Amino acid sequence: ALAGPCSGQVCHDWDTDGALAGWQCAGQTDCLDRSWQHRPGTVDRCDGLDNDCDGTLDHGCDRYCDEGALFGRNKELLFEAHPKGQRPCTVLTDSGFLAASERFLDDSGLDRLVYARGYDRLATAWASSSAVGNPSITNPDERRCEIASAGDRTIISYRDEHTNNQDTYRMMARVVDALGLPLGSGPMDLSATSPVGSGAPWLYHSTVWDGERFVIFWVPEFRQDLLMTVVTLHSDGTPDSPTTTIVTNNVDGNSTTIQGVRAVWTGDHFLVTVTTDAPNLDPNLRVLEVSRDGIVERNTGISTHSDPGIHSALGTDRMVVVFTQRTAISLKFFAAFFDLEGRYLQPPGTVTLYSVGPNITQANKRVSWSGEMFGIVLATYAYENGQYVYTWRFWRLLPDGTNLDPGGRLLAHDTSLDDIYGLHWAGGDFWLFAVRNTSKVVRERIVCSCSDADADGFNACTQLDCDDSDPLTNPLAVEVCRGLKDEDCDGLTDCDDPDCPGGPGPPDVPDLKWTVTTPPKLAWSAVAGAQRYDLSRGLMSDVRRRGDVLEADCPGLELSQPSWPDDGRLPPAGDALWYLVRSEGVPCALGTWGQASVPRQVSACR
Repeated sequence: ALAGPCSGQVCHDWDTDGALAGWQCAGQTDCLDRSWQHRPGTVDRCDGLDNDCDGTLDHGCDRYCDEGALFGRNKELLFEAHPKGQRPCTVLTDSGFLAASERFLDDSGLDRLVYARGYDRLATAWASSSAVGNPSITNPDERRCEIASAGDRTIISYRDEHTNNQDTYRMMARVVDALGLPLGSGPMDLSATSPVGSGAPWLYHSTVWDGERFVIFWVPEFRQDLLMTVVTLHSDGTPDSPTTTIVTNNVDGNSTTIQGVRAVWTGDHFLVTVTTDAPNLDPNLRVLEVSRDGIVERNTGISTHSDPGIHSALGTDRMVVVFTQRTAISLKFFAAFFDLEGRYLQPPGTVTLYSVGPNITQANKRVSWSGEMFGIVLATYAYENGQYVYTWRFWRLLPDGTNLDPGGRLLAHDTSLDDIYGLHWAGGDFWLFAVRNTSKVVRERIVCSCSDADADGFNACTQLDCDDSDPLTNPLAVEVCRGLKDEDCDGLTDCDDPDCPGGPGPPDVPDLKWTVTTPPKLAWSAVAGAQRYDLSRGLMSDVRRRGDVLEADCPGLELSQPSWPDDGRLPPAGDALWYLVRSEGVPCALGTWGQASVPRQVSACR
């Protein structure tokens, strides 16, 4: 910690980007102090992230998603040798997204491990997937992951039931880096810090980053599930306190069971939505305003008779909770509005989104805030002609409760579908994460316009224009090989595309050095045959842990000249920065830093 321009109060600059942060800092501070891409004064890009820390999302971007349709080509998120996955959890990152999933270890599907993997915005993996849990355990059974990102690291919490005994289910968590590689010596057993029994049939839990800590709300008590607890962890995954804090042991005053948990962080406190199982005794959807110390400041209940599978998203000045309700004659889908203190907002109150007959079964639902509206998806299924058929639908809901898509937009309806597990606004469209038969984890896109916006003769809905804002990107375009885009819309980018053949390339940079100028520059002699230079940068601690400089952080710069001015970034205390400059010849003649078999792995600095 340090004393800086925060009225003498304690602040920190963990990511060394020059912007201070901390609970007691005054004024506009760094909203994500573990990310070089987030700080006050930087440019707010259309990427689904609050880059400039002004509290708005993608300001100046088109966030309305007028036509909302499923893009015709999904991207499978492979987990190498064991590609079958189930129930993924996902989060946006500066460089793309990070996904984790239960991964079947054999065809029986009985042994499961949670694996994580980092991807860029084109859904191409940065590195190999990594086991989050403990693969040395006999018959591992890790399930139902939840995820939260702090910038350069992400926490994944999950249920561990490897003993196949409901009395020994455990709540586990592991911190990974931006590539999905685990940090620390092993997963943290959160059950070990709990003052109550560690077994639970579902272990409902929700994971968030509150600017300083990873925070996990969970229900640990087996058979009664009256308690909701919270555990806090430092960004390295170590406990913030020695014991778990009890948030509530009787959420509605009627000693009813908590069946679902969903938490969001407002910047000042948590809003924690729960469901209970006693609809005849008390409203069974409640929103708790919880302080950062785990104290309930407000407890609001509304009558919903909701099932446990709730989901919530925070907008600028309100939160939306989506839920379903089943009766003997119908299945209904709703969205309820609450303010930032957890008070029920009426109007708009509760908006009915969808109602169907009892033969339809709901699967999952998700909601995401675009900066202007809430996007909502619902997966349902029915047994038709001897097989299950899934249906995915999409809604746009304005902050005033206006439902722009009564009945929902039909995204897809066929037997190849399965359940939906994630929805994120990504800056120009929504990313939908789901499972398709058979057990294939995929990233889908809900594109926001079905017209030919860039007038290149292809639209994004039926003609597979993967970027309808660029007339040089369409299925008949030529892959540029250095464009950092998928110009020909075949799902492959630059040197990953066989349209971009490689070659021997130029030799190494011979004499990298710092100049004695203000500011100092990295400089080197021009290399014969080099058409550009690629600058990588990373922490020495990461090199020691990963054992590979090719999987590195970097400024994302491709340089045409043999020099680069220092940007002033300093390493954390006790660490050091390393730099590597590599030369490249004609497109994909990668030189000494390229390998024809794995070009993506070594060209990850983009």
